[in-house]
Amino acid sequence: MFILTFDYELFGSGNGCVFKHIIHPTNSILATLKKLEIKATFFVEQLEVDALVKLKQTSAANSDDYKAAIALEQQLCDIISSGHDIQLHLHPQWYQAIKVNNNWQLNFDWWRFSALPFRTRPDGTPGKFDLIKAGKASLESRFRKFKPDYVCHSFRAGGYNIGDDAETIKALLENDILLDSSVCPGFYVNSELSQFDFTLAEKKLPFWRSDESLLNPSIDSGIAYSRQCVELPLVSIKSSNIEKLSLARVYTLIKNKRFKSVSYAGGKSTDLPKEIDNFTNSNFDVCLSSTKQIEKFYDEINQITKNQQSLYPITLIGHPKDYSFFSPMKKIITDLSKKGTFITIDEFVKEINK
Repeated sequence: MFILTFDYELFGSGNGCVFKHIIHPTNSILATLKKLEIKATFFVEQLEVDALVKLKQTSAANSDDYKAAIALEQQLCDIISSGHDIQLHLHPQWYQAIKVNNNWQLNFDWWRFSALPFRTRPDGTPGKFDLIKAGKASLESRFRKFKPDYVCHSFRAGGYNIGDDAETIKALLENDILLDSSVCPGFYVNSELSQFDFTLAEKKLPFWRSDESLLNPSIDSGIAYSRQCVELPLVSIKSSNIEKLSLARVYTLIKNKRFKSVSYAGGKSTDLPKEIDNFTNSNFDVCLSSTKQIEKFYDEINQITKNQQSLYPITLIGHPKDYSFFSPMKKIITDLSKKGTFITIDEFVKEINK
């Protein structure tokens, strides 16, 4: 089984055009999925979408912001009404974002979900629990208008900054988030903004972490969970820069480079170990992967499915803002359809909850 996921968003910098980077490429993706009869899961960046849609209330009906808000609402309605799945994606820097002089003002101190406190602080720093609670409520309120039984039960952290502490798992489970798909096994990043270490994460197991403090009531204030948070890790491999080279990646780099720039001087984390040499650095991106990478990903998938007898889905990722004429998505889906079926995360969650 395979799960095809897309992160529905602008750029983490706050830059980008709603039509150019979300609406138009997503329409192209949806058209291809319809032809191939494939359903996908869209991780919708709720803070961002809510901020963009809210502009409708203060913008003139002929303004770009108003038109973008209407287009977003319509496209999200089409996605859920067409049988695709929508789940929660959060880039915390969008919390309480405002638009000033046509530019979004974001707080990059809140970039990492993993570094946030459990509850929102008096100084305004958002808490993990509160962000997830509000995000889940927002999505369910929006989409139950079109799908009465819609449930938000899955999460992906912005920039893969999920963290692995007890509070993170607690924030997910206490909001009935049963599944996460943020981990790229083997990845290691220690930059000014993103910091995580997945070098020890399992590639083939559905459970990323089951923290003892959440399962033992004597440790966790009398709270005991009978459930674990299931992790669906993204397929990942080690690729050289030459192996990464593809027309899709070069085209996107040239087209979108100016939108990605973030000015931030927060400094590196002191929590991660020293830089390491042997780590994974590429996930199976259906919008950008090169021919050489795709071959290596197929080998990795064959190895994973051999080890786990295909008990759990293989999860792929893409971003509409990276989609172009050169993207290998159609070929990848066609190839993998011969090896197994595609399901949504919602279908998987319903299956494991039977």
